[in-house]
Amino acid sequence: MEQVQKKKSQFKIIRKENDDEGLIYLLDKLVICSRCHNKVNGHRILIKEEKIPVYRCRKHHKIRAKKEQFELEVIKCANQFFFEILNPTLSLFINECIQDEHNVFNRLTQQSQKKIQFIEERITKAMHRLIESGEIVNLPKQIQKDQKELEDLNRVNEEWEGKKFSAIEKLKLVEVYQKNQEQRIDKIIDEEMEDVLKQLLLCDIVDSIVLTEADAHVNFKHPHYQELGGHERIELG
Repeated sequence: MEQVQKKKSQFKIIRKENDDEGLIYLLDKLVICSRCHNKVNGHRILIKEEKIPVYRCRKHHKIRAKKEQFELEVIKCANQFFFEILNPTLSLFINECIQDEHNVFNRLTQQSQKKIQFIEERITKAMHRLIESGEIVNLPKQIQKDQKELEDLNRVNEEWEGKKFSAIEKLKLVEVYQKNQEQRIDKIIDEEMEDVLKQLLLCDIVDSIVLTEADAHVNFKHPHYQELGGHERIELG
């Protein structure tokens, strides 16, 4: 929870300059117009002589949703997604997937390191023979070929080492995340929360929301395991 509070203090609240009430639009920067694919941010529009807060595309005015109900529906779907990804069985599956990912890159780096060592030794022996013969003018084609292969192997091995390290860090983050949230599994985002914290949690798991005239398609992501996602359709009244 301390990490959440720290992130919360750094998170910028999105307010509208022309909003007298200083409304916070929880889904700003997440909603996309299905027609022009531009971001759809919240603002007030005049409906029957009353200024109503909505999410509406600046270019396609029929692409819109009333703020309050739209946000409630997205939060409802978000809580369901939170519940699913924090389910102990799925959590175990995610951990196993990340561990398998780490093991694969670990084996690849071990294999490449053996090959690197073999080529380095072959180059060293070939260079010693050249020095002893006193014929070092131009490097033989085999040594040039070995040096090029060595460069390629070192580059690939560095990438695999990075992915192996990334898997370890990902596993740590997922375990910490699950532990921090397990006491609140029934409802991660609740009505009593400050809007800035709701906004932060939504940004953690919502990848995008595609808004049409009739509905909205919410695309979810796991906060630390991008391979796992979800999708929900929300009908607009």
